[in-house]
Amino acid sequence: MALIEQPYRHWKGVHQGIWSRRLVIAQTTLTGWLAVPWIKRTVFSCWMGALGMVVLLFIFSQFVDSKSALAEWMGQENPSMLLIIGMLETWLKQYPELVAGVPWSLLFGFFALALFWPTMFALTMCMPQVISRDLGTRAIVIYQAKAVSKWDYLLGKAGALVALMTLTWLGPLVVVWVGGNLLAPSWTFFWHTREALLSTLLYVGGSILFLTVLSLGISSVSIKAKAVTATWICVWLLGWGMEGFGSEDPQIPSVGWLRHLSFRYNLAQVHSHAFDPAKNLHRLRDLKGPDGRQPLSDVLQFFSRAQDEGHQMERDVRNRIVIPRLKDKQHPETPRSDPEPDEEAASQKRQQEEQAIQAEVNAAVSQMRARSWSGARLGLILMAGLAAGIVHFRFRKA
Repeated sequence: MALIEQPYRHWKGVHQGIWSRRLVIAQTTLTGWLAVPWIKRTVFSCWMGALGMVVLLFIFSQFVDSKSALAEWMGQENPSMLLIIGMLETWLKQYPELVAGVPWSLLFGFFALALFWPTMFALTMCMPQVISRDLGTRAIVIYQAKAVSKWDYLLGKAGALVALMTLTWLGPLVVVWVGGNLLAPSWTFFWHTREALLSTLLYVGGSILFLTVLSLGISSVSIKAKAVTATWICVWLLGWGMEGFGSEDPQIPSVGWLRHLSFRYNLAQVHSHAFDPAKNLHRLRDLKGPDGRQPLSDVLQFFSRAQDEGHQMERDVRNRIVIPRLKDKQHPETPRSDPEPDEEAASQKRQQEEQAIQAEVNAAVSQMRARSWSGARLGLILMAGLAAGIVHFRFRKA
């Protein structure tokens, strides 16, 4: 007879699959990161920046509605401003995709680049705590003792990284898009600004997936936290330095590939491909007032110039094509013997030359953008593959 009776009791709990265990790993890891004061402050600053973005979009929506309180107040202070607001409102009815969609794409492209830096800071702070600490303290053995495989562990850590970058990057942008449209003068803004949302999801979503794989790989480099942090900073800063050495010099055309050693530069090419700020700003220049002014283009030019990748390419090409031709005009090889043409013929000739130069610049910029985009994709794939190989090698030995 048994000293202690142990009758069978049917378990009435709810069965939870392996995804709940992965979720627990991700939740526990993210909670530990958010307990760090600087990471918490970084997340808070990102959401405060999102609040500022909503305010900026609200002000823009007030400027395209002549019946808004801000428009009436500005009209009382400056009557000419009321004319500009009325003109913007008329354009909004005629060209909603230009007046609503293009400015939002430019603004969201700028916001997406601005939030990249606090996201990188948050990743730098939590990098030693992704995998390195578990490897150093042998906590990975405890995970494996709980019927959790290495793939489950990695998926949980990847989920924590995605959640952190969603808090600092993707989440604020999506909330800004929804909040800005809710404060817009018309519900049609949800449809007209869809391109800004799709571009944001393409650029930020793709960047988050790449940075997740890269973070897992770098955190698996060593079991020492300082070595992992140093590796992350070196990969970031040294790659950033390669952008200057890899400038496309026509005298040394073979060094352009050095730029693609920087994942920041490669992600910037993804941004340029998704948002295309130079093209959007050029579209806004078609909207001219009676006096020839371009109010939308003038106001949003700063946000376009701040997204510098496409404009930098155009400046490089112009310096390569236009400046040598100006020098040739100033110092011609052979003196001119023909008489001076009249002013009308000279003006037509200058216009033809300018059009030919502009066409050559556009062709060279398109060629450079295509080459940079191909190199960026290859660079990101190789970096992600190398990071995945490091993770595989580390966990094969664990």
